[in-house]
Amino acid sequence: MFSMFPFLMIIQALCLYHAYSKNVEQKWYWLIIFLPFLGSVFYLYHHFYSRQSLTKVSEGIKEVVNTNYKTEKLEQTVKFSATIQNKTNLADKYIEIGRYHEAIDLYESCLDGFNKNDSATMIKLVKSNYLIEDYGRAIYYGDLVKSNKDFLKSEIKICYALSLFKTNQSDLAEKIFEEMDSQFSNYPQRMEYAKFLHKTGKKSEALSKLEELREEYDHMEPYEKRLNKGLDKTINNLHTQLRNDK
Repeated sequence: MFSMFPFLMIIQALCLYHAYSKNVEQKWYWLIIFLPFLGSVFYLYHHFYSRQSLTKVSEGIKEVVNTNYKTEKLEQTVKFSATIQNKTNLADKYIEIGRYHEAIDLYESCLDGFNKNDSATMIKLVKSNYLIEDYGRAIYYGDLVKSNKDFLKSEIKICYALSLFKTNQSDLAEKIFEEMDSQFSNYPQRMEYAKFLHKTGKKSEALSKLEELREEYDHMEPYEKRLNKGLDKTINNLHTQLRNDK
């Protein structure tokens, strides 16, 4: 009985998380909390009656019990079939868990044959090389994709700009940030631009940029504010941080 207790807690926690994320009726919370076993069983039966859904729940339980489960599954998939897509999926997972060097090896192995000049892979290499502070390689791949439409205003382009800054090419870095400075869009890029301006001794310009972003937010329609939930708080916090920074 006691050996089952941790398992029941995991099931109960998963049910409560799912109930919260799906905003289900309150009665399910009472069932799950006060009747952990029966309540969870009823909840799972009611919400996951299909075989496909039950498989997803089973996969979720395995991930909770074994935090490396998804990574190991992707690694086994690559061993069985080392396709570009499978290797990319594994590399993406490595980036997510901080295994950057292994991710880079996989991404670079994908740049072969018909995929030799694949811009999507090169864009990922801009970010992954920046994360290991190999700014030269980040710039190398950034130069190759700088005209690519998917890269032009992407958040990964921040890594390209900051790599230029880290290698004492501030003028070029500022030019890249200016390319991403579009009104009513690109807020992560423009906030990084403000940080960059502050780092390069342009504090007043940095604060002015954040005030511009704050004014844009104030003029957004209600639905736009919902789409950018929390943006005003982030902008204000950064404004306060830079204003108080000596």
